Amino acid sequence: MNTPKAIHCTDNYLINPTNPINLNLIGAGGTGSRMLPELARMNHSLVAL
Repeated sequence: MNTPKAIHCTDNYLINPTNPINLNLIGAGGTGSRMLPELARMNHSLVAL
């Protein structure tokens, strides 16, 4: 059986660095406390690029 390849499409306004994405992390409980440092790492990596 041939499995089709996955194709991921993203609008240019999400990729273009002149259009920042605002994100609000609400709550810092179990999941939020794990998401906050990961979001910081992603931000640092994207800024470095």
